[in-house]
Amino acid sequence: MITKLDEIFLKNFKDFPYNNNLISAEVLFKAFNNEEDLKNKKILGSKIYSEFMQSIETFGILLYSIKNRKNSSIFERFVKSRFNEKEYFEEATLSFNGADPDELARLLDLPSIADLTPEYNPEEIKGIKKLYTSIASTIYGAAKINRTLSSQHSEKRNDLSSIDKEDICMLINIYKGSNDYSGEGAIAVNAYNKIKHGYNSLEDKNVYRKLSAALKDQGIPDVETFTIPLSEIKNLMEGIKSITTCAKTLAQYMLFIKDKITY
Repeated sequence: MITKLDEIFLKNFKDFPYNNNLISAEVLFKAFNNEEDLKNKKILGSKIYSEFMQSIETFGILLYSIKNRKNSSIFERFVKSRFNEKEYFEEATLSFNGADPDELARLLDLPSIADLTPEYNPEEIKGIKKLYTSIASTIYGAAKINRTLSSQHSEKRNDLSSIDKEDICMLINIYKGSNDYSGEGAIAVNAYNKIKHGYNSLEDKNVYRKLSAALKDQGIPDVETFTIPLSEIKNLMEGIKSITTCAKTLAQYMLFIKDKITY
């Protein structure tokens, strides 16, 4: 049976705090769509990307906390957790079978369909199977996005002038030698941290050209960039909505089967 502490936490989680990224992103997206100045549009777009990465972080921590609730509580794990994509999302993409409704049970150490069948009527079990598959698919989708963002949007460059004028572009790392790497961890997360703490964003092609020449003069032959086309911002918004809905649904489901949860 779920603990009273976790019951209070999950009820609050589904009703209030996890909406914060979606509410913020919707306000930013409205401003983004109404903005005509390209520079301002890039700033708003980068903030929406930041909200997207925050929603993945929180989602990952929730999943990790549910998975590792034993000898503790979901609440305690959640409060103490620090996001590390390899800690959960990498595991979530391994041996994934979207057609298997018990995938969610494996991912989060929840009761299997077989465990639940004697406890609920056939219609309820049918709904639980559908829910298990849907949540597992969203987890896999979030894991895939988290992984592919780094590979699809980052590039080691010695010339910045090829960057499209409508790309949001951030400098992530610099390279001065074959073994010189200035950053660690997932590039998509690095870009998110740059937005939060440093904002190493470049303005336009004129800046790209000047910076390319200045880097060479300074003895820095290569830089690593992370770029997001403005056309991708709508997809990031859809991702935030999907992850938010999934997290709230998962919290609601945990409360629905609270008598079947073990620690």
